[in-house]
Amino acid sequence: YTGQVLVLKPTVLKDAFKTPEDQLFLAEGGFGCSPSASGRKVFGKFLKDGEEAHFYRQDFLGVIKDECLPDWARESLAKIHEAQAPDEDEGMTMEGM
Repeated sequence: YTGQVLVLKPTVLKDAFKTPEDQLFLAEGGFGCSPSASGRKVFGKFLKDGEEAHFYRQDFLGVIKDECLPDWARESLAKIHEAQAPDEDEGMTMEGM
């Protein structure tokens, strides 16, 4: 599941956050991202506000298809990917050697 947008089950969220916007979660890592791993935690962040969190693999309904993502979620996902991409100007340097 690493790098995919997952849909959280509303039952794992507090009542105030049981909205479709709060259910979209970008999986970034953890043993729960691999179905064959014994670990169950999936680490990542909410698309709505970028808050980092972790959930168990069974807390998700599944992966949302790209064509089903709302426009705001696409924009948020693009911003997250943009922030994670290394700048081309920031190459490896050998300062201090």
